Amino acid sequence: MQRQPDVYEFVHKSFQEYLRRAIKESKQEFLLTHSIDDPWWDETIRLYAAQGDASNLIWAALDQPSVVSLTLAYDCLEEGLSVQPDVRRQLEETLESGLESTDAEIFKLAAEVKLSRRLNRLLRIDDTTEIDTCYITCAEYQLFIDEKRVSGEDCQPDHWQTAKFPAGDAMKPITGVRASDAEEFCEWLTQRSSPLGDTFWRAVPLCLLGKQGSGCLRGLRCRSILYPLTRLAAGVM
Repeated sequence: MQRQPDVYEFVHKSFQEYLRRAIKESKQEFLLTHSIDDPWWDETIRLYAAQGDASNLIWAALDQPSVVSLTLAYDCLEEGLSVQPDVRRQLEETLESGLESTDAEIFKLAAEVKLSRRLNRLLRIDDTTEIDTCYITCAEYQLFIDEKRVSGEDCQPDHWQTAKFPAGDAMKPITGVRASDAEEFCEWLTQRSSPLGDTFWRAVPLCLLGKQGSGCLRGLRCRSILYPLTRLAAGVM
């Protein structure tokens, strides 16, 4: 729609393919690098990356680190037509080192990016349900532990010797989770990922996953969980 002379507003993301093409033809990639932290542009940026070299977009995200920009950077890394080796290495090292960092802010950013990427890559199994395909890591579960600790709740696995997972375990599956804490983890995910209450998470019974474990579904609530905390799934209310 035209808001004023020479100023147009696109009201649906399907128009972002047009934006991608226009930006590419006019060689104005800077419009995308400057918008790397704006969620509205994510589809245009991903489409643009898929048609060319995504290195400048990823560098922009590294220069403006946030959950939004770094999550999008990983999408560009995976979907981009090409990425310079040094850019790829820098992005991967940023997440890997961040997940093991002793700096609380650096760790939180890296863990939030990892969790965000997980929730963006659920496998749809029907019209109302999506399911995760890999294990919840110690780093992701640490986000839940830290937030609950602020409110005086202890959701830390009993076998941990300190308030944080052992060094080197950031990417390992979380184990030893109490059933009540696993349910609360699903509730925590529901509250933070669905503020309008239109989706929710629950544990996946082991019988639905064969020998692969269990975890959380975004769907009907479950009052039991098996260990380790693994699969996530999402459903619409």
